[in-house]
Amino acid sequence: MSAHMSLPKRLRYTVDLGVGETALSHAALNAALYGLDLGTFCADLRASAVSLAHGEEAALARLTAATSADLEAVRRFSLRREEPQEEAQVFSLNGQSLRPMSLCRSRVRVCLACLAEDLDTRSGPDRLRPYGRAAWTLASVRTCARHGLKLTCLPAPGERPGVPDFAAAVQANWATITAGRIKGEELPTSPFEAYLLARIWGDALNVPMLEELPWYAAARACEMIGAVSLYGPRVRRSRLTELQWREAGHEGYRIAVAGDGAFTDLLTRLRNQVQAVKDGQPRRKLGRLYEWLSSEAKDPAYAPIRTRIASHLIATTAVGPGDEIFGKPVAERRMHSIHTLSQETGEHPKRLRKLLLRQGLIGEDNCSLSDDQVVFPASAAASLALEVTGALSLKRAGHYLNAPRMQMTLLHESGLIRPLAAKGSELRPVFARAELDGFLARLMADAKPVTARLEGTATIPEAAKRANCSAREIVTAVLERHLSFIGQRTGTRGYLSVLVNVEEVRAAVRRPDHGSLSLRDVERRLGVHTSAVKGLIAGGHLASGTAVNPVNRCPQTVVTEAEMTRFESETVTLSRLALERHQSREALRRMLAARGIKPAIVIEAAKRTLLFRRDTVPT
Repeated sequence: MSAHMSLPKRLRYTVDLGVGETALSHAALNAALYGLDLGTFCADLRASAVSLAHGEEAALARLTAATSADLEAVRRFSLRREEPQEEAQVFSLNGQSLRPMSLCRSRVRVCLACLAEDLDTRSGPDRLRPYGRAAWTLASVRTCARHGLKLTCLPAPGERPGVPDFAAAVQANWATITAGRIKGEELPTSPFEAYLLARIWGDALNVPMLEELPWYAAARACEMIGAVSLYGPRVRRSRLTELQWREAGHEGYRIAVAGDGAFTDLLTRLRNQVQAVKDGQPRRKLGRLYEWLSSEAKDPAYAPIRTRIASHLIATTAVGPGDEIFGKPVAERRMHSIHTLSQETGEHPKRLRKLLLRQGLIGEDNCSLSDDQVVFPASAAASLALEVTGALSLKRAGHYLNAPRMQMTLLHESGLIRPLAAKGSELRPVFARAELDGFLARLMADAKPVTARLEGTATIPEAAKRANCSAREIVTAVLERHLSFIGQRTGTRGYLSVLVNVEEVRAAVRRPDHGSLSLRDVERRLGVHTSAVKGLIAGGHLASGTAVNPVNRCPQTVVTEAEMTRFESETVTLSRLALERHQSREALRRMLAARGIKPAIVIEAAKRTLLFRRDTVPT
């Protein structure tokens, strides 16, 4: 027993239990009633102040038995220490889980307006009327919901370590409490604080993002989310004031109420603000938010938030197998960056950037971003990654196909073999092996094995020369199956192993006939020499034009059938006229001269070829 006095089992005089009062406050006020400090009073109760602070059932029962207070009311507003989880202390208040960081246990926090109200409404000695509320012990609640005032910390007398004595703190700060009924700084309760209090007392709004978290995790998550939202991803937590933490909690609660969309927008904003040095380092992408959740890795309470962040990072950043998020390996890659794709393919980042631009996987607005910041879907880049790996230059592609360089250039420029970079690009063309293999497979799909060169057959380059056409036309005819014979010579590989029939090629590539007469045809029709036909054309007697030869594709001088018919109906050569009259050429010439009929056209360059107008020759 105490040297001061022996306390009976039930005290004769007691201080009434206040609404929402903690067990420690109730014990301290009753101790002060008898002139005792909290520690001595608890010792006389055969309990300790720590046991009351931890809400031990035996200590609470002894206290209520001595003060005649309602045990159930004391239980409801007293902290209770639960079984430790992963070596972490766990408390509960009215069934809600709290951690030491959730509580303000080493200091006495009060609302001065509430204390003034206690002085006016409660009975008993003045200095024993104010009492401590359970809500004031919650670290994240910084205002009084009843009066809209900021909570004030009362300096403890002597700054003695251990459980704070509420009655002693009131006694030490009595002048402050009673001086003109000072109410303190006005600060309305934020929606965040209102939610926390309502959740403690069982009347909270339904916020899906917070409902899956225990009370302490919901409070701390809102504060951390709000801190990085308001003050940036590299915020220094130790430098934030209580007022700033209150604003951070309100901001985090606003985001939580808005739902997953607002949280995703925050994560995107954080990533844009943080300049990451390397891929695969999400802690550098989300700053303090990621670091804080990493430090809480052993606490499963934050798993829903970690899951949301991990899903966001996997869906929006270039993380993949080999990387970790919150200590867990990433199983699949959904996004690539130029940096990670370069590491995967071995291709230079500058070239990859150009290829991605050409294929439309990234936009021009990404040009100012670094290689690790330019991200794009990994599925869209999968084919590009496969093609880039082992891509061949034009020269090496020619060796791969066994095609001479000129033939390879022709195949490339005609679009028969497509490079990875688009035509006209400033990039030197490179070719995927799959593209080259596919071209050969199409070219030799119907080829018949040939052990020895057959007569009339030739390789594609040889046939192009002999048929006076381009290799592109022959390859196109082969691919479009316009040739009945396609051979593959054994002992030779690739492009030069393909054999075609030259005559069949000529027929396949022959262009449409122009429908006019060549000079050779005119010679045969008139029965004159080439020099005579040229003389007729040069003298303007026979109209001519130019057309493309359908066989050799060269321009040639031609005469239309209509012009030829006109000329034949109006003129006739001496030789043709003699043949028609069944006379000798000389006899006919003498007869015409005797009658005074002279030639209408004389071609001296063609051994005096003579042509007469038909209307002047007697029938």
